[in-house]
Amino acid sequence: MAKLNAQPSPRPTPRTILQASILGALLYAVMVTLIYQTQPFGSFISDKVVDIAVLFAAAAAAYVSYQFRRQFQPDEAPHHVWNMFTLGLLFWVAGEVSGMVYDFIYWNAETYPDLMITDLCWLAGYTLLGLALYYQYRIVFGRNSERGTHYYLFLILLALGINTLLTNAAIRSGLGEGSSWLVVFITILYPVFDATTGIGALYLSYLFKRGHWIRPWWGLILFALSDSINIFYWLGGYKLIPSAWRTPLDLTGIFLYTNSYLVMAISFLSLYFMFRFGINSGLIIAKKDP
Repeated sequence: MAKLNAQPSPRPTPRTILQASILGALLYAVMVTLIYQTQPFGSFISDKVVDIAVLFAAAAAAYVSYQFRRQFQPDEAPHHVWNMFTLGLLFWVAGEVSGMVYDFIYWNAETYPDLMITDLCWLAGYTLLGLALYYQYRIVFGRNSERGTHYYLFLILLALGINTLLTNAAIRSGLGEGSSWLVVFITILYPVFDATTGIGALYLSYLFKRGHWIRPWWGLILFALSDSINIFYWLGGYKLIPSAWRTPLDLTGIFLYTNSYLVMAISFLSLYFMFRFGINSGLIIAKKDP
């Protein structure tokens, strides 16, 4: 079993690096949002700059996730969790790349294809992240216990049930006009999966009593919020709200979306430092003797 190491802390210290990373992430997300809003390089070039900036954030999350996964041997239970998580993020990186390609090809087109390679990448990523959550439940409840499997299946059924209700409600409200029921269902599935997986991870946090293990999942809560805004826009929901709300809501969406990846990256960086440097990382509070 992998254990916390006690290597000497580097200079600058992990705590300093994390503090700088948090500040840098906030400034980075603000910069991306400003470019998205002001379009200083023209609409096309500015859009590509934003796409590349988001791709960089996604790649950073996947890379740091991979580095943390390497702290465990293949036969250790946490390795399965973070291996699935890393693979899921890699599919999302592929989704960002394919999204950029589609955006370039269909820049002047009035409509996009209903289903794209991007959707397959997102769905594959969600599947792998779901498996990561399943493996984490097995660690908590034990491999031979059926409770973890039951909780996991309950989350899947809950997500599909909520998604079906939301899809029917959206279509009745006139959202997604011109799209098939299946396309609307898959589109709404993204924020629902984000929220369901994130809530499932928060429940694990309660079980673990150790919040740092669950921090990488926090990004999914932000994804749920940002994806909800983006999907609402895609379905034509902006027609239903006052015009004064549209720009702030749009900017909130891109800010949260960028930060979703950055939160994952910083969370994995924190875990990496804890396992690499142990108590010398300055990130672990030692228990005092009674």
